[in-house]
Amino acid sequence: EETTIVVEVQDARQWGEETSTLDGSAEQLDFHQAYLKLDNMFGRPISCTVGRQELVYGSERLIGAVGWSNTGRAFDALRLRFGEESHGELFVAKLEEKGIRDRNLWGIEGHLAREMHAVEPYVLFEHDKSMATERLRRATAGVRGAGTFVTTTGHVLGYEVEGAGQAGDDGLDEVRAFMASARFSYEGPGWNRPYVTAGLDYLSGDATPGDDQAKVFYTLFATNHKFYGLMDQFINIPRDTQGQGLSDFYLKGELSASESTRLALHIHHFTFAKSTGSGKNLGQEADVLLTHTLNSATSIQWGGLIFVPGDATKASTGGEDPAFKMYLQTVARF
Repeated sequence: EETTIVVEVQDARQWGEETSTLDGSAEQLDFHQAYLKLDNMFGRPISCTVGRQELVYGSERLIGAVGWSNTGRAFDALRLRFGEESHGELFVAKLEEKGIRDRNLWGIEGHLAREMHAVEPYVLFEHDKSMATERLRRATAGVRGAGTFVTTTGHVLGYEVEGAGQAGDDGLDEVRAFMASARFSYEGPGWNRPYVTAGLDYLSGDATPGDDQAKVFYTLFATNHKFYGLMDQFINIPRDTQGQGLSDFYLKGELSASESTRLALHIHHFTFAKSTGSGKNLGQEADVLLTHTLNSATSIQWGGLIFVPGDATKASTGGEDPAFKMYLQTVARF
């Protein structure tokens, strides 16, 4: 009961990728997770998890499993947890093995729970032991707070706020960056369960690259698909924001059209946090989602997405036409 062994085999490939129906090479076959977990060590609420494993902290703004991806993310890590509902956690993950110049990620995280509210302070440290311009020593420290208030009539008010700063050395540059996020939501009673949320995400950028100070915020190992639009225009930050940071104001709403069908609309307004001269308006995105539940384990979701480029996107890509995307997916839970 106090020892758990998890082995998760994963074969991720494109539909029809094999060269023939007799192809058995399974080149994408891998262990997504393979770890040992020990609970209640020394008769106390202490657990230890060692091996290849998913790491998920907070809402996944900095470290997440990237569930939208066909492969997902896993770390070769050692993790220690102290406590139960309120707890503290230490971990170290090997990101790249290069002998004495390997790359590691260290972290400490706390989760302080009280009724329907939680506060989560954390400190993360990336260390690449390479020399000169390849060296990285970057610390990320922050705190996240989230919770809900429920009225006697069944109305639910929610909030989530998070702030983090980054400092250290990235090659020959001094790191000085930050991020801030705030989200507020409302969920109503009734059979259609209306839900509305509004928020703002801000990631600092660098308007003067080359001045020996790196002011752009890195989202590390985040699940960015959850936050910056389902079109994934800004999935790799800061590459996709050209090092100029990102400001995302969003409004999302959803309600049930029937007992088994739910409709959602997400709207984003993207701008650079800092501009190097081509303007700040990156564009607007609208995502329409229709989810139909077939049974308690299976649902089907259709998504129709559009991104309208702003002046900054037009200047960097040379294109002016909107981008469209549609998808249809089946989700089975077991």
